Amino acid sequence: MSRCKESAGFLFPRKCDQMANRQCGQCARAVCQLHHRDVQGRQLCISCVRAGMRDQQHRGSYAHLADDPYFYWYYHSSSWFEGGFTAQDYALFDDTGVDFDAGFEHDWGGS
Repeated sequence: MSRCKESAGFLFPRKCDQMANRQCGQCARAVCQLHHRDVQGRQLCISCVRAGMRDQQHRGSYAHLADDPYFYWYYHSSSWFEGGFTAQDYALFDDTGVDFDAGFEHDWGGS
């Protein structure tokens, strides 16, 4: 076979220098052992797995990749399907029923 067609490197992508030993089951790209993943019985390249993860309908089915360094940024948070804020965060900015002026001195003469 030929060289792997995936790129390697996180900050500075470069061509992978490994020999390809299989093909992607979706795009037929030649990939090496490092750049393929078994997903639901299919051997896919990293690019096809990433493209599939962008599909909102199938996002939750890739939980087995949570410790995979190629996909870590998808799973770095416990709030996967939620927003980044909780009810307590919003309550901090809710001023209903709170009198912020209570007890504050308005008599500046003695200060």
